[in-house]
Amino acid sequence: MKHPETILQLKNMRSNLKYLITGICLFLYLTSCESMENDPKKRLEKQRAELKERLGKYKTEIAPIQDSIIKIEKILGGKLAIDTAHLVQVILNPVKSIDFIHTIDVQGKVETDQNIEVNPKTMGIITKVFVTEGQKVKQGQVLATIDNELLKGNLEQLKSQYSLATILYQKQKNLWDQQIGTEVQYLQAKNTKENLEKNMAIIQEQLSQTNIVSPINGTVDQVIARIGQMAAAGAPQFRIVNSNKIKVTAGLGENYISQVGVGSLVTINFPDANKSINARIGFVSSIIDPITRTFTVQTKLEGETGIRPNMVAIFKIQDYHNPNALVVPINVVQNGEEGSFVFVAEKSKEKGLGLARKRSVKLGLIQGDQVEIKKGLNPNDLLITVGYQGLTDGASLKF
Repeated sequence: MKHPETILQLKNMRSNLKYLITGICLFLYLTSCESMENDPKKRLEKQRAELKERLGKYKTEIAPIQDSIIKIEKILGGKLAIDTAHLVQVILNPVKSIDFIHTIDVQGKVETDQNIEVNPKTMGIITKVFVTEGQKVKQGQVLATIDNELLKGNLEQLKSQYSLATILYQKQKNLWDQQIGTEVQYLQAKNTKENLEKNMAIIQEQLSQTNIVSPINGTVDQVIARIGQMAAAGAPQFRIVNSNKIKVTAGLGENYISQVGVGSLVTINFPDANKSINARIGFVSSIIDPITRTFTVQTKLEGETGIRPNMVAIFKIQDYHNPNALVVPINVVQNGEEGSFVFVAEKSKEKGLGLARKRSVKLGLIQGDQVEIKKGLNPNDLLITVGYQGLTDGASLKF
């Protein structure tokens, strides 16, 4: 609205009304004079009725002009004038400083170094299986045996030979100590005894290899071995897992290499276990994968129950923290040719009324549905969070 032109128009209308009213009065006077001269009573009553109707019409026309005059006078007087006919209903929320944390979110997985397939060291028929799936075992515990009857027979035979060889050796040694007999006889007896000892040791080692044993403390996760089945060297027969010592790993894009390091705070969520753990990054790889352009981060966990290898893990690695950040919902931030902006409310003296004010803002990091405001807002500013769409600077508000 161009106020000077409007005021000029209103002044002209006032002037015209003055002339109109003057004309009416003159008409009434002349009419009354004529009536008094001719005394036509009926004609006078008709003329008065017409004048009353015309006067009511003029009053109706001047009412909105008087309202406009009042509004313009308020504006010229420096007062906040609210256009109550075009109010926009909005909801306000005061801007507050909060503890703002930004995280890098990435999916990882649970691994363990002690997830081992147990293989037999020798070939043979499985004769006994001593464990079942889910059973706790200790390092060195026998899980199953392979047929070893032939080796046991050979060992018994060697023991008998060794017993005789030991007696002969002892006799030859006693004679040799008394300078009786020849040195050759003594050495032959000694060599026979020692060879039998070596052969017995080999047989005993072969017998030990017929036992399939657990290499670690853990839990039997899988039993493949079956009695009567042929076991081949190198073919897995059991899987043993130690879930008390696990690690959680994830791959991060190389653009985060300067933001994440050993000791960075991390929250790890396990959706399937409905569990969340706070920890620190314990390892960051020093190379970038040339194919995926990622680097590996790792956190070790010990003694955590309910966590299993190959389980999905969600890393939330903290890379920014501001304890006094001004944060607003990301959806209230709008973008224009001059950059990002929001709308705040300027209150009037009348309760529940105000004006919209456009504020250019500088954005920081985004976390979830919130964004940090680096510049452009102050604490306790009345942010318009509902009804901001289509607002213009200076629009009349109701809240």
